[in-house]
Amino acid sequence: MTLAQLAAASNVSIGLLSRLENGVGNATVQSLRAISEALDIDLEALLGATNPPAVAVVRAEERYELRRLGREGLTQLVDFGLDSGFATSVLDLPAGASTSGAHDAHEEDEFLFVMCGEVIVCAGGESLQLGEDDSVIFGADQPHWMVNHGSAPAEILVVTAPPRL
Repeated sequence: MTLAQLAAASNVSIGLLSRLENGVGNATVQSLRAISEALDIDLEALLGATNPPAVAVVRAEERYELRRLGREGLTQLVDFGLDSGFATSVLDLPAGASTSGAHDAHEEDEFLFVMCGEVIVCAGGESLQLGEDDSVIFGADQPHWMVNHGSAPAEILVVTAPPRL
């Protein structure tokens, strides 16, 4: 397919297609969807997404503590990479501690499962008291945080999934 044919099929200008082809242009999601439809391929394939491994094992001694945003206590369990759609970690939140300010908002959706202890999760304008075996899921593009007002540490399974294109 020529650039002219792709431009006609996608309703995206030849100029933009040429800039994208040469790595000097920026496309909107709408343009990328139109191009993928014209090419009859998934948007993920157009963007070069690869398939994650069928099975991924991380041994206990291979886990690492995430220190992003200056927060300690978040240990990575399994991360298939950006193409997989999710990452898992465990957050150890000591009594009296909070994630406020360290985790205000990001693009991923987030699922929390309290393995032990009690926390208050503030998300979507709500304050939710969660105890052992409770869970919550929310779009993390809104400000959110957790606080442990209890007298014992809390351990929370955290699963994040990027937004869908």
